[in-house]
Amino acid sequence: MKLNLILIPLLLLTGVPFLHGRPGDTGTNNELISLNQAIANAATVVEAKVKQRSEIAIMRIDAPLSVISRFLNNELTDAFGPKGKLIVLARGRTLESVDSEHKFQMSGLVSDESAVGIGHYLGAKVVITGSFEWYDNFSQLWLRAIDVRTTALLAAYSARIRNNDPVLAAVTQPLENRKRPVITEDVLEHLNKGKAYYAESKFREAIKEFDKALSINKNLMEGYLFRGSIYSINKDYDRAIADFSTALKINPDYVNALLGRGFTHAWKENYDQAIADFSAALMIDPDFTYALYDRGTVYYYKGNYDRAIADFNAALKIDPNFVNALNNRGLTYKNKGNIDQALLDYNEALKIEPNLVNALINRGGLYCDNGDFDQAIKDFNEAVKIYPNEARAFYNRGLAYCKNGNYDQAIKDYNAALKINPDLEVAYTSRGSVYNSMGNYAQAIKDCNAALKINPDSEDAYTNRGDAYRGMGKYEQAIKDLNAALKINPDSVHAYFLRVIVYIQKGNYDRAIEDCNTKIKIAPDLAMAYYFRGWAYYDKDDYYNKENNDRAIADYREALRLGEPAAKEDLEQALRRQEENR
Repeated sequence: MKLNLILIPLLLLTGVPFLHGRPGDTGTNNELISLNQAIANAATVVEAKVKQRSEIAIMRIDAPLSVISRFLNNELTDAFGPKGKLIVLARGRTLESVDSEHKFQMSGLVSDESAVGIGHYLGAKVVITGSFEWYDNFSQLWLRAIDVRTTALLAAYSARIRNNDPVLAAVTQPLENRKRPVITEDVLEHLNKGKAYYAESKFREAIKEFDKALSINKNLMEGYLFRGSIYSINKDYDRAIADFSTALKINPDYVNALLGRGFTHAWKENYDQAIADFSAALMIDPDFTYALYDRGTVYYYKGNYDRAIADFNAALKIDPNFVNALNNRGLTYKNKGNIDQALLDYNEALKIEPNLVNALINRGGLYCDNGDFDQAIKDFNEAVKIYPNEARAFYNRGLAYCKNGNYDQAIKDYNAALKINPDLEVAYTSRGSVYNSMGNYAQAIKDCNAALKINPDSEDAYTNRGDAYRGMGKYEQAIKDLNAALKINPDSVHAYFLRVIVYIQKGNYDRAIEDCNTKIKIAPDLAMAYYFRGWAYYDKDDYYNKENNDRAIADYREALRLGEPAAKEDLEQALRRQEENR
């Protein structure tokens, strides 16, 4: 544990799109048409605005139930596909979102910026997002086509559909026992403006519109949902939960509000409450893959890997091409120690979606852990090529270079990661570790200080800074930092034995031996404890002491038996000293 570096696992927790119109313009006339006509019109509008033969990705259309969403996605794909004017990437239906910011899957919302990122991953020129709303006197379909390169809005389409349309009635039949929300023109205008502002990440303006809509209609559950989602994104979790809860008081079967409140609880690390909300959503919509996915992810964070895998399995049974579930199941298998199955899941995800950066990084991490640094770097190179702004790809490649002994290249990658994300704490601590290994202790301390500004409870920053002070011979400061690390994590083997080393170097052999004895009582098979105790016994006396030398020999032998290779050379040295003093 010479370098205390962390491989960042990418557990994909993402968001799903809804449709947005231009602020101030709903783009809707009041004529009611059939669902088939709305789909056909949407294809015509988009095809007129998008360059022919462009690759398009149709994201999941947000709807009250997953079965409705899947139907609309299939219909839109069929509407675009046969004409040949645009090339529909079918995989876009399965890769709902790829978000680098570790978010939980939330049905209903995504910004244009995130949609563009998804398009880059998919290799699409245009991304189409959308939503379907079901009201008392009509239903509304919205579509939005976004240029992946420029983020420009290429086309927006919306239509009002007759609720008695036979196709629509068949699709929405599972909703027939639910009360339909009543919507008025003024409320709908504010609601659509708010969603459009959300798409542009203008959250302050969006909240103003949702506030206006709610001031007119206090029972507008969508207003609470969307406003709560913005609060959650802005980490105002209590207000978010309050809004989601209000929406659920209006409609206890509001699946999106259950998901929104669930992932907000998850971000707050209220995992049991999150699981309760996701489970409630699944009682209403058993085939809701996102709820299964999110609940599985929360079980992962709780360390309940078997239940996590069960949920990912259930999601994959519904959608075998759900690459995000494959990615997360692979990470779960890895944490269970089932490396072969983890690799199979990453490979399968990348077979379906070769540009899935998260799976590339996770597979690279797997190779890195197994010492296959060349293959790891190959995966990280591919991730960087696909998405040059992914800080974690640079970070993890830096880790692979570091473990391979290429410190200069590791520092370059850590620098690149920090240029993209200056708040990436582990990049500071890891770069600090590299500087320690290079003997540049002053720079290591600077990096650890930077990490502690971001996270005052960073165990790694205290540990690595303590190691730097040790290298500089500032033993009291080293012990202080290592004590701080052990206060944060009393089980840190790295910090514990660094402190033992400091005691030895400081000449406090009895304290070093005492610490080793304590560890041996707790973990009798811990090779490192015998190794360092042997070191302390060997160095304890300025002159040869047979009793302490014999103890050192015994400890080195035990450490070697338990698998500590460094003990071999020290054992030979102690035996030579024993022979010289016979």
